[in-house]
Amino acid sequence: MFNDLQTAFKDKSDRDLNRAYLLFKAISNPLFSKIITSFTKAAIWTRLPIDSIIKATVYKHFCGGTTIKDSNRTIQKLWSSKIGTILDFSAEGKESKSDFNRAMNETIESIKKAHKNHIRSILGGLLVQDLDEPNIAQKEWKYVTKLIPTDKEIKDLSFAWKIVKHIRSNAIAVAANQQSLGIGAGQMNRIGSAKIALEASGNKSKGAVLASDGFFPFDDTVKMAADYGISSIIQPGGSIRDEDSIKACDELGIKMVLTGKRHFLH
Repeated sequence: MFNDLQTAFKDKSDRDLNRAYLLFKAISNPLFSKIITSFTKAAIWTRLPIDSIIKATVYKHFCGGTTIKDSNRTIQKLWSSKIGTILDFSAEGKESKSDFNRAMNETIESIKKAHKNHIRSILGGLLVQDLDEPNIAQKEWKYVTKLIPTDKEIKDLSFAWKIVKHIRSNAIAVAANQQSLGIGAGQMNRIGSAKIALEASGNKSKGAVLASDGFFPFDDTVKMAADYGISSIIQPGGSIRDEDSIKACDELGIKMVLTGKRHFLH
């Protein structure tokens, strides 16, 4: 994505980008950052009215809102560019009853907002993620290679796609005859997960299918899959290098299906 700045920042106006540039340029200067930090602490201590300045600069860039309701605008704006959000309510600890009640009420509202979402407890707060939606209907799959999967391979691809949904990202599943043969989970890169899954499958991977929860940033996973005899691959697509992976599949005689939407689990 970051090689395609037009896509990466299409939800940002020129004014937003200029503000962000000036902000990061300022805070990257150690001396300036030290001065501003000291001034801010002194201003808060003496109760100077600097809230509007903070909200219009640092807060606006790094925070979605002061309340769940307030954050909805940011959530909707991001979603208009197909960018998902993770809801994380955080508050500084204070001792007064009113502050405690406010923090408790916001936490409850966060849970209500996320009652259909995936909630993780983290140190000092909650991490909320959208639940993975049901599997993409096969009629929405895109067959992007010269060779098309057989009916048997399509059944195995559907099975593997369901399996990989429940594996920690980066996730790879290898399957055949609607049985799991190898799983690669939670690696820092996709090729690492593929190596684990394929090595676990061993000789059984010949003629098997491979599912990936996310797109292939490079064609290296396709080439490794070919070395193990994988016949078909299913993945969401969406990489700026999709064509490299599709081309590699065509050259190596592998079928590839794109679902158009990824799985994600942390």
